[in-house]
Amino acid sequence: MWWSDIAEVDPRPAVILSRVPAIRGRRLTMVDFCSTRLRGLPSEVILEPDSDPVTKPSVVQLDAVTDVATNQLTRRMGQLSPARMHEVCAALAIAVACD
Repeated sequence: MWWSDIAEVDPRPAVILSRVPAIRGRRLTMVDFCSTRLRGLPSEVILEPDSDPVTKPSVVQLDAVTDVATNQLTRRMGQLSPARMHEVCAALAIAVACD
């Protein structure tokens, strides 16, 4: 996870969805932003401060995947656990109707 500083969106955490080899040498990377607004959608993954690199309860909203310039990812916040990333992948499959 990285802190994002993008003009169109308030500064917020972003989960990197691109594979690491796909990021190297590119100016864009695929991310999904986190929000504190829980909507209860099956395409959301809840993040908790106790177990995830967030300071308050948040959600990754996989219905809004986007590419951002790598220079707009300003500070590394940490890494989601393999179990949490599995949840992210499952929610992404729901968001894009691959389930």
